[in-house]
Amino acid sequence: MNFNSQERAVPGTSNGLAQSRARGLSELFALRQRRNRKNSGPSLINAVTKKVNKIRSKRKQMAIRPELNLHELLTNKDLVCEFRTFLCSVFSVENLDFWNDRETHKGTKSSKQRKIATMIHQNHLASYSHKEVNLDADTRRSTLKSLENPDQSTFDEAQDHIFRLMRGDTFRRLMKSYEH
Repeated sequence: MNFNSQERAVPGTSNGLAQSRARGLSELFALRQRRNRKNSGPSLINAVTKKVNKIRSKRKQMAIRPELNLHELLTNKDLVCEFRTFLCSVFSVENLDFWNDRETHKGTKSSKQRKIATMIHQNHLASYSHKEVNLDADTRRSTLKSLENPDQSTFDEAQDHIFRLMRGDTFRRLMKSYEH
């Protein structure tokens, strides 16, 4: 199996990381083919394991740095992908989904804002929605009130609240997980 890094893009990542991943995979498969020719079973497993660990180590060093802040993370597609993986593991991905939907809402034309605002409400703010975010009662009430006439600032207060939650909890836990 041959992977060409220019033909193959990983969804949700920039080409640089996708290319380095593709190169790493093609090196891994080339190593496997060389080892298979020599029929050395256990050493192949050890070599592949070492290569995978080396790729993971490089990926961690490249992406998450101690001085990183949440604003920087949210503007970098590769880092958002790492953060999303972490949020899935701690069952908090709805916060990032809300953040991304809100950013989409900010950039839309006024003619489509009502439709996107309704979608955000149904997905994230409605009681028992499948991606309901944890908002305090005052924030939820004011956001629902502003949904009567949605505009660019409809979800500002809710987005600020979710940002503070992510910064104080899940982002901090992500950073601690990379320290160890």
